[in-house]
Amino acid sequence: MEKIDKLKNKISDFIERNKALSVAILAALALMLILIVIAVAMAVSGSKPRAPSRTPFSSEDEFIAPENNTLTEDYYFSRSAGDAWEKEEVDEWFTMPSESSMNQLRKDNEALVDEILGAAP
Repeated sequence: MEKIDKLKNKISDFIERNKALSVAILAALALMLILIVIAVAMAVSGSKPRAPSRTPFSSEDEFIAPENNTLTEDYYFSRSAGDAWEKEEVDEWFTMPSESSMNQLRKDNEALVDEILGAAP
């Protein structure tokens, strides 16, 4: 308690001896407080940017064929995808993965799971 009383006495003595300096310090502190309040108020109440409205894209033009006449039967202007592949499509487009690539994929997946789980029990 004595230390607090000594501090109060020192502050009051300083204020009495240096009135102009004390007023300047208090004015500077008040100005800083006002500026901080204004800055916080501006940051909080600032207008938030709005996302632009989305307009769905719809093509009104027909598909245009390429200029060179090298169209093959695999070139589709439009295509309706089925629920499942037919046998011919499987034979043409699907390649069965090799055993070594499946083992490598398994190792990579296990490493990824171990990295995600870490030391979890």
